[in-house]
Amino acid sequence: MLGRIRKKYETAMRPVGVWLGAMGLTPNMITTVSVMISACAGVAYGERMPLLGALGLIMSGVVDMFDGAVARATGKTTRFGAVYDHVLDRYAEFFVLVGIGIGGLANWVLVIFCLFGMIMASFSRAKA
Repeated sequence: MLGRIRKKYETAMRPVGVWLGAMGLTPNMITTVSVMISACAGVAYGERMPLLGALGLIMSGVVDMFDGAVARATGKTTRFGAVYDHVLDRYAEFFVLVGIGIGGLANWVLVIFCLFGMIMASFSRAKA
């Protein structure tokens, strides 16, 4: 089932990947922009602006979808790019969670629990 959804998603995103690739954007550039948007979202949360933080989080997620589309459309899929994307995704989550904690929007115990869960999800995937 997930394979069918993935195939439909990749087919739908292909024109976006072709267009962004034709503009000269690389997958790693897009990944970097995505994590920068997440850092801005974290700052917004830290400044107690949750709506702006949520908007940044959504924007980051949308931009993050484009890196894989560009990689597939331009044939620039690399092992480094896959690792870079995965690592920067964890940093993006970190920035948002720390911002939420600094802004006092959640108890630090919950923030630390979420941070640990984020790390364990990656660890579990690697071990599986």
